[in-house]
Amino acid sequence: EIARLDPLEVIAVGGEAAVCADMLAQAAALPDDYTPTNPAQPQPEQPDPQEEPSEEEPPEEEGPLPPLPPLPVGGEEEPEPEPEPEPEPEPARSRPTQRLAGPDRLATAVAVTRFAFPDYPVRRVVLAGAGGIPDAVAAGVGTLPILLVPTCGPLPADVVEELDRLGSPDGLLLGGNAVVCDAVEEELRTHLPRVDRIAGADRYATAAMLNVEGRTEPLLVANGSNLADAVAATTATGRLLLVGVCPFTPYPVTDWLSRHANGQPFTVVGGEAGVCEATAVDMDHG
Repeated sequence: EIARLDPLEVIAVGGEAAVCADMLAQAAALPDDYTPTNPAQPQPEQPDPQEEPSEEEPPEEEGPLPPLPPLPVGGEEEPEPEPEPEPEPEPARSRPTQRLAGPDRLATAVAVTRFAFPDYPVRRVVLAGAGGIPDAVAAGVGTLPILLVPTCGPLPADVVEELDRLGSPDGLLLGGNAVVCDAVEEELRTHLPRVDRIAGADRYATAAMLNVEGRTEPLLVANGSNLADAVAATTATGRLLLVGVCPFTPYPVTDWLSRHANGQPFTVVGGEAGVCEATAVDMDHG
């Protein structure tokens, strides 16, 4: 997939414990027969078809051959020539790499927003509890920056600085009091002009509430227990619903489908182990 995308750069999110250096180097390595397919990649120089070929210079006349070395006499053996040193291997070709990481997940989220939103203020920022990763994943399908905040306790200085750098936008706080306590919400209100909280009874309800009426992006469905497929879905543009282990289709999902889907098709992210056929059929009839 990396070869198909042909990226200009490979970026690791997280420290060595998340993406080790060897894995990053392997992802960035280029094969010996690599040919750029991305128009933004530097292309090999091609000869100018308008340029006339230069006239070949006549070969130089060969001079007299050098004298032969003297033959050994008196039974002396000719010394063996010293072996030529082996050429040093050429360094492996690879794409540039970069790592976005901090000492904890909150600092890593700050590093990501600084990279993704470097130069301009934003209209809204998503705020999710550091322990409420499903909420952050459900909100990740979109174009808004996402910052993590403590479940309860003071906001870290780098999170406050990042809110200020982003232009003190409106905040969208995800999850209930068990995920982000009221004290954190009150502190956020001292830094942002407005903070709206979206909280359902569980992760499935919160994800459904994020898909407000009027949005028309493609609808994606992924497993909400094992979030690997849902994380992969955040690279797409659309709305994300989370479902449970087969054949459990959470009520907030079927309720949302009955009121908002209007027969709109959806795309399942992951195989049968994540979203089984029975769940997909149940949603299709929702």
